[in-house]
Amino acid sequence: MKQLLFFLYFLPITLLAQDQSIINSLNNLLKKAEEDTLKAGWLIQIGDEYRKGDPEIAEGNYKRALSYAIKTKDKKSEIKALNAIGIIYYYM
Repeated sequence: MKQLLFFLYFLPITLLAQDQSIINSLNNLLKKAEEDTLKAGWLIQIGDEYRKGDPEIAEGNYKRALSYAIKTKDKKSEIKALNAIGIIYYYM
């Protein structure tokens, strides 16, 4: 029983660390991206990682992605960003 409680106590910390490493990797890719279409895609993925834990940060990333998508006329990224923003507003 103690082992189960120990496992359940530290599981969220482990999952958070994994999510943070993904976010760090995506942020590094975002910094290296030269094309705005790539930046929009990376920002959408970063927003997806933040959506459950911190929707306000996710919303900011989606809005930045939306501005890049509009600037480059990337309709697919524009739709993804608008959809993600709508999902966040729906659950707020």
